[in-house]
Amino acid sequence: MGFVKRGIKNTFRSPIRTLAIVLILGLSIGLAVTMLIARASVQKKIDSVKGSIGNMITVSPAGARGFEGGGEPLTMNDINKVKGLNHISSVSNTLMGRATTSDTTLQSPIEMGTLGQRQFRFNGGETERPDQNQNQNSNQGMPIFTVGTDNPTTLSAFGGGTVTIKSGSLIDGNSDTNTADIGQDLATKNNLNVGSTFKIYNTDITVSGIFDAGNKMSNSVIVFPIKTLQRLSSQPNEVSSTIIQVDSINNLTKSNPIFKMP
Repeated sequence: MGFVKRGIKNTFRSPIRTLAIVLILGLSIGLAVTMLIARASVQKKIDSVKGSIGNMITVSPAGARGFEGGGEPLTMNDINKVKGLNHISSVSNTLMGRATTSDTTLQSPIEMGTLGQRQFRFNGGETERPDQNQNQNSNQGMPIFTVGTDNPTTLSAFGGGTVTIKSGSLIDGNSDTNTADIGQDLATKNNLNVGSTFKIYNTDITVSGIFDAGNKMSNSVIVFPIKTLQRLSSQPNEVSSTIIQVDSINNLTKSNPIFKMP
């Protein structure tokens, strides 16, 4: 103990030495506190990034891709199973459809063109494979693509990049009302404004909002509440695809229970 006491006395015997030691201790403590704060800030940022990047999963029926392929549609019963999984932050459901000239009086702003002719031919509302050498029929036209969604705020519902409501308002995705948002090109082609009505599936629909999704294809789409489109298109409880948001990218490993459907 004598050595310790003597060392302490020698340390603080000189004022300059004492000041130097106090400064060194102060700097050391300050640096330690700064590092702890920086580490906490960086970790918070990392957690934020993990919670918003790479944590989206799209689930579609097996064997289907858009309007192509086969298989059976997803059902709301399937979606409820997904919602019951661990680490799920949100689930957004989408139902895709297309209305031909027999389903609606609306005209698509997209010209059929050679590519459209190669894909399909519309005759009395039926879709057929055309003869690629056949001349374009003036009565043919592109179908009106329809989207039903329970989360119209997600960009995927519109199929575009940046979606802007030009007039009116977004639909209530959880409602079952005869309302819809429409792309601005479709609105211009058919002289529609907010509050206007149009007929589709033998039902009068009121325009709630007009949006710009940044590309011609998406600006030719009609977006309904998903329950409304299920009802109008006779697809009760069906879902074309669902987008699942997981709380963190850490929970997207193959061994995680999220991949084990009940």
